[in-house]
Amino acid sequence: MPEMEISATTVMKNVRKNEWKMEIKERKEGEKIKAKQIFIQVDEDHVKQRGKKGSTISKIVTIYTRKRILTKPDRIEKVKQVRKELVDKFTFSGLYKDTEAMWEDVAYYIDCTYKKEEIEIVFVMGDGASYIKAGTEWIGKSVFVLDRFHLEKYINHLNYDEYLKTKLQEAIEEFDPISTENIMNEAIKKVEEEIKEDKELGRNMKRLENRLKKVEETKTYLMN
Repeated sequence: MPEMEISATTVMKNVRKNEWKMEIKERKEGEKIKAKQIFIQVDEDHVKQRGKKGSTISKIVTIYTRKRILTKPDRIEKVKQVRKELVDKFTFSGLYKDTEAMWEDVAYYIDCTYKKEEIEIVFVMGDGASYIKAGTEWIGKSVFVLDRFHLEKYINHLNYDEYLKTKLQEAIEEFDPISTENIMNEAIKKVEEEIKEDKELGRNMKRLENRLKKVEETKTYLMN
């Protein structure tokens, strides 16, 4: 009997088919979605445990191909914003203490749903946590992108200095890591100088110390 070569993808698909807890069926080849770009948004939520104190963390994964603006009647008048929807959206969640299992599920869904030869790039998006970045090791043709929500959250730590905040936004938009690091170093130096001045004058330094901590966290986050 001639030897048969079985790919890792084939093995993974058959294993996940037996373990997959959702109603996901592999589409026929002619029905699979053709997309050059796929977006994978990964986040987490705190879920209260029944009968226990505290909460546990659930991973939330949303996969889609693009954002589409809805019609004018769907405009949100209060905020003057046009509603958008995610095209080909699929969301699932789980506790996923094992990062490998989560990304195997994502890979399985993509393999069942999309024409893989049509895919040019997959964007893995999230807050920069290591388990999210690990997706690029599991998903072919993928790159990690810091999502805008978390990015803005950290940039806003410089709200006290509009000049530095504007310069930081410009550096990030231009994908300039050297300028980004220099701006953050300048921000840290300025706060440190203010702390030194307040210490010499006998002022309470707690507010500035908290600011310094947030600015240092922002630098670490952005440079990672």
